[in-house]
Amino acid sequence: AAANAQESLDDYRQLVKEIDHQASTTQKQLRDLGDGAVPALIEALADEDDLVRLNVAHALASIANPVCVPELARVAENDRRLDVRHQALIGLRHMADIRSLPTLVRLLGDNDEQTRSYAAQALAAIGHRRATQSLAGSLAGDASNEVRTHAAIALMQIRDRRAVPTLVAALSDRDLNVRGWA
Repeated sequence: AAANAQESLDDYRQLVKEIDHQASTTQKQLRDLGDGAVPALIEALADEDDLVRLNVAHALASIANPVCVPELARVAENDRRLDVRHQALIGLRHMADIRSLPTLVRLLGDNDEQTRSYAAQALAAIGHRRATQSLAGSLAGDASNEVRTHAAIALMQIRDRRAVPTLVAALSDRDLNVRGWA
């Protein structure tokens, strides 16, 4: 029985490797299509298949065409799958386009900790003062150490004087990383 279980586990590991390789190959092929494929890829963000949407979001993030920003922002806020939303947020961070700022600010209040963290990271990449108040609120009040850390990093990159009182208060945060970035 142990030999059969080990053989099944080995088969499973091989299958996972093959699936991972296929996904990587698909993502590379989509990315290699470049700007000419952007309209079709944007349309595919509405596909029913979760894996299709995930791969398309990854490809659009890699292509980094500014035309994608509104659609990636919509996906980041509304897709039913967190992994697809997260991939869209990674794309928005990579593009650092001011048009995504309102969505990213709203996502600082999302129920999902990783979504809030990715939103703070994307806001840091944009580096616009319009995000200061929302990031200061996350730094002062988010329950997640990771989110508070990324909010502090973003505020340090934005360099808005209005954030100074919140950053000073964060020097007493319970988390070492938060204190270090503040």
